[in-house]
Amino acid sequence: MERELQQVWERLVEPTLAQAVAESLAEDLGRGDATSLALVPEGARAEGVIVARGPGRLAGGALVEAVFAQLDPVVTVRQLVADGAAYAAGAHLIALEGSARALLAGERVALNFV
Repeated sequence: MERELQQVWERLVEPTLAQAVAESLAEDLGRGDATSLALVPEGARAEGVIVARGPGRLAGGALVEAVFAQLDPVVTVRQLVADGAAYAAGAHLIALEGSARALLAGERVALNFV
């Protein structure tokens, strides 16, 4: 049963998520992140953390991973709270590390999915 669910996920869900992320990035970035391109050096690296403003239950971790995978597959996305798990205000939910330009370009879309 678990293998069958994995096959359904790979065949149906992953392509749908990838398309939703691609459309969201295209809508948000248009022709690119002009500010980051102008102000952030090409090889600059950065770290970031998505921090909860209030208490809740996490959803959207796979979408955050998909956002940064499409922008720069080298970006590391580490979920600190599992999807479905409850968290308190101020909790660190997801840690990010990689290209500063990619992190800045994807932050708004990633936050919209969480």
